[in-house]
Amino acid sequence: MDRDIERYAANYSEMPFEPVQAEFRRAFVLEQIERMAPRSILEVGCGWNPLFMDVQSKIKICTVEPSQQFYDHACSLIKGHGNARLIQGFLEEIALEDIGAFDLVILSGVLHEVSQPLALLESAKRFCSAHSQLHVNVPNAKSFHRLLALEMGLIESLYQLSESQRALEQNNTFDLDSLSALLQEAGFVVGDAGSYFVKPFTHKQMQSLIDREILSRTMLDGLMRLSKYFPNNGSEVYVNARLAL
Repeated sequence: MDRDIERYAANYSEMPFEPVQAEFRRAFVLEQIERMAPRSILEVGCGWNPLFMDVQSKIKICTVEPSQQFYDHACSLIKGHGNARLIQGFLEEIALEDIGAFDLVILSGVLHEVSQPLALLESAKRFCSAHSQLHVNVPNAKSFHRLLALEMGLIESLYQLSESQRALEQNNTFDLDSLSALLQEAGFVVGDAGSYFVKPFTHKQMQSLIDREILSRTMLDGLMRLSKYFPNNGSEVYVNARLAL
């Protein structure tokens, strides 16, 4: 909670290629929701596109968003979504009795951005019951584009923070092993896990290819499907987990 959350929101909005990355991330999260079929969802951080816009209306969904910009925008969208609720603030500040437990807790594109990811997972655990599931996704240190940068000599380590990560005040770089280990340390049992959307180049380079009409939508969709051949090297990794009982 020591970050300038409004500066982060402004920098995030200006990040090249991030809207495309966010689209594929969202599609993947929605696939997880459809497969898990929860009756209630806790979404931690919504950016410009809260999940209540796309989940079935019968699902109870509570969105917790600390940024004033993102919260205000979500408020402008919530009319007509009767099962949706918005709370402005950090999850760590919210009491369990205020919102209760949920079938599915979603930390999408959040955990790597906080200075104390274990503390955030501990907070998320408070809103889980014995039957709840937790979905977490974060950028992948072993993404194809980072492997390429390492082999080109542009970075010294896969875990080195990139220019984009520093601009967004991000604190951590995970791979599938370290993300799974952190969840286990927080008291979760890891279920299915993997990666999605193979990104060959940096955000800036990917955006340039789109702007020059070299990278088409068909190619982008192919890069999403390509991750099944490279399960550890997609641009983002995910873990689905339950409480350790």
